[in-house]
Parts: sequence; structure tokens; C-alpha cells
Amino acid sequence: MNSISAVGREPASSFVSGGDMHLRRIIGAGAACVLTGGLLAAGLVPAAAAPADGSITVTVVEDRNLDSARNGADAPLENVQVRFVDAAGDVITRSTDASGVATLLAAENDLVGGQYRVEVGNPNVGIYTEAQILDAHAEPEFAPAVSFVDVADGQDATLSVGYVDHTELGPEGATLYSAVQPDDIWPASGESTELYSIDYFFSPSTISDVTPRSTFGSVYGIGVDQDNRDIYAGAYAKRGSEYGPDGPGAIYRVNALTGATETYVVVPNAGSTMHDMTGLGDTGHVIQDFEFRTAVGREALGDVDVNDDNTFLTTVNMNTDSLVVYPVQEAANPAPIQSLAVPVQNGCAADWAPMALEERDGVLHVGAVCGATMETYILTYDRATDGTLTATGTVLSGNVYDTVGRNGQNGPNLALSGGVCQKVDWRPWNDDVDQECIDATANTAPINPAGNGLANQFVYPQPMLADIVLTESGEYILGFRDRGADQYSSLLYYGEKTNGSAAYANYIATGDVVATTVTDSSLTFGDSKDFYDFAGFHNQAASAGMAYIDGSNRLVTNQMDATGLFSNGIRGFNVDTGNAANNAFVTDDFQKSQGLADLEVIVLEQTQQIGNRVWIDTDEDGIQDPGEAPVEGVQVSLYDSAGELVATTETDENGEYWFDSADGLLPEADYQVRLDRESDFQAGGPLAGTTPTADDAGLNQDIDSNGVPADPESGLGEYVVLADITSPEPGENDHSIDFGFIVPGVSVGDLVWLDEDRDGLQGDGEPGIEGVELTLTGPDGEPVTDVFGNLVEPVFTDEDGEYSFDNLPALDEGESYTVTVTPPVGFDPTVEGAGDDPALDSSTGSATSGDLTGDGDRDPSLDFGFVPDLVSVGDYVWIDADRDGIQDEGEAPVEGVEVTLLDSDGEVVATTVTDADGYYVFTDLPISTEFTIEFPTTVEVDGQDYPLTQAQVGDDPGVDSNPGADGTFSFTTPATGENSGEPGQADDPTIDAGYVSPSVSVGDLVWLDEDRDGLQGDGEPGIEGVELTLTGPDGEPVTDVFGNLVEPVFTDEAGEYSFDNLPALDEGESYTVTVTPPVGFDPTVEGAGDDPALDSSTGSATSGDLMVMVTVTRRWTSGLSRIWFRWVITCGLMLIVMASRTRVRPPLRVWRSRCSIPMVRWLLPRSRMRMGITSSLICRSALSSRSSSPPPSP
Repeated sequence: MNSISAVGREPASSFVSGGDMHLRRIIGAGAACVLTGGLLAAGLVPAAAAPADGSITVTVVEDRNLDSARNGADAPLENVQVRFVDAAGDVITRSTDASGVATLLAAENDLVGGQYRVEVGNPNVGIYTEAQILDAHAEPEFAPAVSFVDVADGQDATLSVGYVDHTELGPEGATLYSAVQPDDIWPASGESTELYSIDYFFSPSTISDVTPRSTFGSVYGIGVDQDNRDIYAGAYAKRGSEYGPDGPGAIYRVNALTGATETYVVVPNAGSTMHDMTGLGDTGHVIQDFEFRTAVGREALGDVDVNDDNTFLTTVNMNTDSLVVYPVQEAANPAPIQSLAVPVQNGCAADWAPMALEERDGVLHVGAVCGATMETYILTYDRATDGTLTATGTVLSGNVYDTVGRNGQNGPNLALSGGVCQKVDWRPWNDDVDQECIDATANTAPINPAGNGLANQFVYPQPMLADIVLTESGEYILGFRDRGADQYSSLLYYGEKTNGSAAYANYIATGDVVATTVTDSSLTFGDSKDFYDFAGFHNQAASAGMAYIDGSNRLVTNQMDATGLFSNGIRGFNVDTGNAANNAFVTDDFQKSQGLADLEVIVLEQTQQIGNRVWIDTDEDGIQDPGEAPVEGVQVSLYDSAGELVATTETDENGEYWFDSADGLLPEADYQVRLDRESDFQAGGPLAGTTPTADDAGLNQDIDSNGVPADPESGLGEYVVLADITSPEPGENDHSIDFGFIVPGVSVGDLVWLDEDRDGLQGDGEPGIEGVELTLTGPDGEPVTDVFGNLVEPVFTDEDGEYSFDNLPALDEGESYTVTVTPPVGFDPTVEGAGDDPALDSSTGSATSGDLTGDGDRDPSLDFGFVPDLVSVGDYVWIDADRDGIQDEGEAPVEGVEVTLLDSDGEVVATTVTDADGYYVFTDLPISTEFTIEFPTTVEVDGQDYPLTQAQVGDDPGVDSNPGADGTFSFTTPATGENSGEPGQADDPTIDAGYVSPSVSVGDLVWLDEDRDGLQGDGEPGIEGVELTLTGPDGEPVTDVFGNLVEPVFTDEAGEYSFDNLPALDEGESYTVTVTPPVGFDPTVEGAGDDPALDSSTGSATSGDLMVMVTVTRRWTSGLSRIWFRWVITCGLMLIVMASRTRVRPPLRVWRSRCSIPMVRWLLPRSRMRMGITSSLICRSALSSRSSSPPPSP
């Protein structure tokens, strides 16, 4: 539901000059047709309602990936309040839906003006801060929570607004990522976790699944891309734990925000040993992947590390003992940048095993052990900008066997007999357990975890340096993983007893986490700090994999029995003391053995941003209203509490500026934001001539102004405007530091109107003229620069004819501005200076203002009135000799034709006659007005009546004929013209009338004279296909009125024929029609009877006088004699040929043949009269019946 409220609404503005009210005008509904037409024709349309606004769509999301733009990683925020506010303060409120979208559709928008302020509320002020804004942001990059849109003229607007959960930023919001290595021999019931996450401080202490079981398989090395929240996990060789789908060299990638998972790259040649979870040994024992134990620490991948700026990924190929470097990029399967062998140190005879990685400040630290001697090494490499590594030559070393507080301690509390099976002392790498430990177990069959394996516990600790933490103080914390725990795991076969039976027992993981001191190039384990990793009943229960945040004094590592028996979890330590802080449960898999991957932590940077807007406060209320212009190009400077410059920037096209952590902004610190570039306030500067608006106006600090003039005693320039602020807390942003300015100035205006009554005064209802150009000049006659330093361009009148030049510098007394108008096309200036009220009269060409000396002064009396132009129309009357409706060369004009001009009501306006050249013209006509011209339907030339030719033929209106059959043609006068009265020079010289010469015809029947009496008897049929030829009075072939040779014709199915469009003849002249006798027929009796219309001619017939023209409705035919033919057959039938006729014969009669065959009826269809017989004659045909029977065959 819309929420409408009026906020701070002001009364409508009035325009006052010298105490007189200047009334605004609108176009009245009763405006004369001629005037409205004039406006339209000139392109100056009457005022009309503005087009509908477009729609506004706002999308509000949580910016989960902190990239300041809306994308698939973000989460929509539902039920966020969005307010749409117009310049009058009216408000419509919407709430975002489940997709985070709030829309104000055009059809639902009751706001006014097309420009609106959009205010997006904070979804939860306790946890959210507005997302940071990018410079010159564009959708889908985030806009400020208070933004301004323009949806006038139907254009739509789309905004995205982001919020950040600041409780997830910094160490307090850090998130740990690790993985569970699946127990594919004894999987715990209901276990589904693989990659998981948990709060760095275990608050809460429950993990969240990121990927389901079997997505990656067994992994250890974990690397994180902090920017994109991508987690990388490398395949790991562990007995009883299957590789993922891409084998021992696979590095998998999953996005922590979207859950999208893929194989990022496969490191080649990472190992070939295969798992066999169910196979039997050589002696038939169930050995549970026993042969895979030799691959542990020797194949697959070690640690995975992403460098500090998230550009390169490095891993350890444990099969080749080499470092492999890849770029961090969006596309998977990148080519390696470098593959670099880690050199064997001090002649390590066997099991040289680099595995751990730690990069800090561009230096990569690589941890390794010599399995044969337990000597531990850290080698360092410099990373170049292209990602390649170069050994520094620094190698730190020491023997982990010397670790303080470890040797002689017991691991299992329920150990097999014999101390060798219980002590946690590190041992050289070996693929076989001491035989006495194998023989000591009582378990000779596989042990289900349901039996929990309390008895028969053993250890065979072998060190793998699996992780390194280098603290900000330079201290090395080393995480050692027990190779034996990955070889023998929980409740598995571990050898054959001396008596030949199988041995199964429960291995107890015994890793370690120690902080070493560094002396020269030595790692001193004898003087190291041991972290308290006791697990209830077991000493040294850590299993490498560590995470540390600088300054947190907290280290997190994997821990066996962290929260309870037979489990794997994680433990937090105090780095200073090494004491345990708290624990969290992860999995039951592998029970008391180790089954967890490396730990990495994502820490989202706690940055700050402040800003936001410099604008012109048009209404001087101290509030950022819709439609108030932003100011671009203003320098904004940030100073700390000591007055030292921290950073500078400039406002963008939105008037916005931003300072953030990258500029040196610190949290919770005192600053001063200054607008302090002097040239910004000088002529030509973006703030020239302005002064600060009121600060802290209203109740909403997001839309007020904060800027105040600098204290005169501060030593700063008097032009400086500043705001004292305190930056927000870590991870929060403040976009409410705004600077508004007002523009002292004067203005002039204001009306161009249509003076309908031509009295030179602005009358009520007389409309404004839209689109008229006006130009301003100053007292010196030169163009003017406004108070903002911008050149004052010409303006155009709006839909009401109004104009205004605003923000002009005030003048000295006696000076003035001059406004010059460009007359609109089709209009002339009205009377100048009429009446005694300068606010209502008109100026011609230009007008000069009065005194404008004080801020806000306005002269609204510079008005211009116009009246429409007058035009003329014409043009030509001619004889269309070839009847084609087009004025052709040589066709004669017609003099003395009367032409009448009618108005739209049919009233006569004027009459005229064509001159000797056939021209006519009507002058002094209003523009764009409807009229009708009437021509006579016929004109007499040389005693004959000539009818109108065909109308509006062809594509050129200048040479066609316009009137229809009734002689009239309607048109609209031109919008502009010279009102010329010269023949052929009218403003519209296209209204012509053509007439055609009269024509005659002859015809029309060849018939079968059945009774051989030489007369056309009723029912005697016509003969089809008989050829007839026409000759003129001189005996020569005839040319018709169109100039075409008259060809012979043939009778139609009724025996009828006609020669049409023949030139009329002089009295006493005639046409001759000659018939070609049809084969098998003889002429009948010639000249029978006393009616030439019914008799026959033989061979040829001559017309009577043909001097009268043919009209559209009737035609006079010739008075030819009839032509008779005799056809003698046994039945005595006669063929009668009728050459022509001029009148309708009597009613039809029934005729019989004079032979012995059955009687036959023949009825000639008398209704088929020649064209030109009037309706009355056709009605007298008295046709009561008609035969459809064919005529008799010859």
C-alpha cells in the first residue's frame, strides 16, 4: 500500500515585478482553428500533460563478496523499506520482496515531477552498514542508500543498494575452513561432512558443511583466496581414504559464497599407487588397503597456499618433491607458471619430504623433513611479480626428535604390552610396525568401530612437517602430522603376527605443535614452546593443520579427542602461553586417529568509507531535494586531527566524493573534510558565487548539509567550507557528509505568446508558443556568464510559452540585461508597447530589463507577442488534351474560369477568374487553415462543354488536377509563405483543374435476321466475333481523343460492338463503320422499313451528326443503318446483323423457326443496353423474361 504524506510543502510560486502579479497563461480549449493549426504547422504545439514517468526498480542485497556491486554471490534482503520522495515532499513507500526488489511502477506513481529521491532503509542497524561505493558507479555497482533518479518522459531507472554485515568483518568475524578426510573403511554413521566452516573463535562452536561427502575425497592442503572467497583443496595420500574424482594431483576449488565447485587444476605426475579397500593379502588376510601405506608422505600433494594478494597458488608435489606455481584466475585449468624441485638437504639418504608452505610479505617458507634422520628444514624463496620463485639460500634446520617435553611420554593409555608400542618419541620413517607390537594385539579379525577399540592401542610416530605459521613477531610455529596415523588409521590391519594370524589394533594419533626459536640458521627444538595438546588420556594429540590471525594471540589446530572420546576436532590455543582455550567437535571418522585437513582462515578486511555529496540547494532549505543539481569537479580534502592532509579527491558527475581505508582513513578518528581549493570558488569554478546552505537542517542527517564556513581565526581561506567528523567504527561506513550551496543571483523572463486578437496585449486565454529561442546579453552587449561560471546559452520556451534566464549575476544600478527573441517560423511580431502595463505588452525583437541589483531580484516583464503569417494559394486551369490528368507541354490554358474559395463551413470567402494564361490566386489567407476551392464541373471552349479530367494522378501534386467530379478540393493553407499574388507564384501553387475535350462513339449490333425481313425482330440473336472497322470523314483511319489509332473491333457474345472515345465531328461530318461479313452468312435486306434504327446496312454504314460530348452518365450513339445477311439452310433460318442502334427496342417477343424441327424460343437480352443509356431508358426495356439458351448454331 502506498504511504502518502506531505512534507514541507510550499505554496505555488508567484512572479512579481514592481508589485504587479504576472499571470501565467494556458492555451484555452476554445482557441480558433486557424491559430491552433498555425502552432502545429510551425512545430510549436500547445501545452499538454507531460508524458508518464518510467518505473523505478530498487534491488537491495547483502554484499557478501564486498565488491561493491550486485552479483550472484550476494544475498537478497527482504522487507527493506524503500521511500520514493518527490520535490513537494510527497512519499510512496515500498518494501523489498524475497528477491530484494522494490518497484514503483509508472501506473502506481502518484508523485509529481519525474525526478525523485530514493531512500533505502538499513535492514538492521545492529549488524549492517551501507556497502562501500565505487567512484563513478554504474548499475549494477551499488548506489548510495540515498540516491536521486530521473524517470521523466517514460525512462525507467534501476538502482542497486548494498549492505554489509560488519559483524563478519575483521578477526571477530573471521571464518575457518578445513575438511574431513573420509573414512572409507569404517565410515561413521550419518557422516556427511567434507569441506566445512566454523567461526574462528568457535562462537558458535558448531561447524557448517560447505561441500557434501565425496565431492573432493581425501584432501589435506587448503588455500584461500581472500578476495573472491574461493577455497582450494589439494588431494592427499591417506590409507583408507579415497582420492576424489581427479586423482592424486587434483586441486579442487569451491566458492564459499555460492557453493560452486570445480576441479581447478590437476598437478601431473603426483603418484600412481591405488587404493584397495576390500582386497586380501598374500596370505588371505583382510588387509584393508594395507599396501597403500607406502604412498603416505611420498605421493599426492602436500600443502596448498595462496599468496597475500591472491594472485598465485603454490602446492607441493610430494611425488616429485617439487613446488608447482599456478596463477589464481577465474578460468579453471591454468598452465603452471613454474615447477621447481626442492633440493635435498645435507644428503638426506631417504624420504626427503617437503610438505608445508607459508607465505608472508612476498617470501615463501617451505617446510620439509628428512624421514630417515627426522631433521627438519625451512627453506625460503622470493616471489617475483610474475609468480616465479627464486631460492634465497636461507635454510633453517633442526631435529624434531629433540622437541622439549615429548620424548618418553606415553600416547595410548591402553597400549599393547611393550613400551615401544606406547611411547610418543618421533621415529624415522618406516613402512612396518615393530613385530612385538604386531604380536601383542589380541585382535586377529577386523574390529568394527562399534567395539570402539579401547584395548590394543598403539603408536608408531613418524614426523611430517605439514604446516607453518610465521607470526608477526617472526616466531615460527610448526605443525607436525604423524605419518603413522595416516598409515594405520583406526581399527585396521597393521601386520601379520609371528604365528601367521592377522593383527588389528587402534592407532592413536600423536602429532605435535611447537614454537621454535631460531638461532642463526638453526631451529632449536630443545628450547621450543610446546602447545598443550593433551587429549584426555593421550599426550601429543595434535595433528597439524593450523590457522592464525595476526594480533589475535590465538592459534587453531586439529586435535584428536578435542571434545570427547573417539573423535576428531579442533582446539584454540593462546599463542603466548601455549595453553588450550576452547575446543570444537568436527567428526567421528577415524576415531582416535587423525582425519582432518589443513586449516585456513578468511578474514574480511575492516575498511571504512566516508562521503558523499556536493549539491546546489535551489530552494535554500538545507535539504537535498529531487531535481537539485549535483556539483561536479569540486576538490574535497581530508585532514587529520593534527591538520595534516590525508587525501584529496574531486566530486564526480553525481556530485559525490569518497574517502576510504586505501586513502589512509582510520576508524574512530577525528577528521576535517574541507572544500578548500580557492579556484573552485572563483569565476569559472564549480562553486563560483555560491555560499553554504544551512547545516543540520531537518531530522535526517543523510539528506542534510554538514558544511560551514571556516572560522575566520582558523587561518584558512575565507572561501573554505568544512565539516568536522569522527570516522566510523572498524568495518563501518558513513555516507552522510554532504555539502549544500545556494546561488545568489537574479533572473529575467518570461513569456512568448500568440496574440489572437492582434491587440498587442496578453489577453486571458491567449496561449503561449512553445520552442521559441531567446538569447541573453549583458550590459556590455556580450554573452553573460552565470554565477556558476557557465556561459548562459540561449533558452527555448516551454509548453506554456514561458522562459527564464536564472542565476544571473546581480547588476549595478542603471545596468540591464537584454533578451533577444528569434521570431518563430510562420509568425510576425504583434503591436509593440500597447497599453500602459509593461507586464502585459509586447516587445519587438528584443527587450531590456529593469534594475536587478539585489539577490533574488527578477524582471518578468520581458514578453514577446506574435501573430500568424498570411499566405496565398493558386494556381492553374488547362485543357488536358491527352486525358492523363497531368499538365503536359503544349496543353492549352483556359481563361475566364470562375474559381470560388469556401471556408470550412462552406461559406464563400472569395471568387476570382483565371487570367489569359489560365492562372488564378487567392491571397491574405491565414496559415494552416482549412479551405475548399470549387471549380465548375464543365467549361465551354469554342462552343463545346469540356468536363473535368481525372483527379490527383501521379506523384507530383504540382502538375496534376485536384477537383473531384463535383468540382471541389479541400486543403490546408501553408504554415509559412510570402503571400504572393503573382500568377504561378502563390505559396501553395499546386491547386489546379484540368478539363478534357468531348468524345463520341458509334455502334452497335450485328444480328441474325431469322425472318429475313431486314428488320431487327424481337428475339433475333446477335452474332459474336464479327470484325468491324472505323474510318473518319476523310475515309482514313481515326485517331481517338487520347491520340491512339482506332483499331478494328469484334462483336461480343451478344453481337454488340462499340467504337468509343472518338473525337466529336463538325456538323455534316460522319464516321463510317465497315463490317467484314461472317463466314457462311449473306447480308439481309438493306434499308427495310422506315426506321433506320431497326433496319440493316450492307457492307458499311455512316453515322449521323456526332457533335455532342460524352459524359460519365450517358452517351449519344450514331444513327447507322443496319446490315443484313442471308443464311440459307434447310430450316430457313436467317442471320440478321445489326450495325448500331440509338434507342431501346420494344418489349421482347417470341420468335419461331420456319422449319419442321421442334419450336425453339430465342430471347435477346435487351437489358444489355449500350453504356450511356439513361436509367429511365433501361427501365423502359420492359424485360419480363430472359432466356439463358444459346443462339442457334449457324
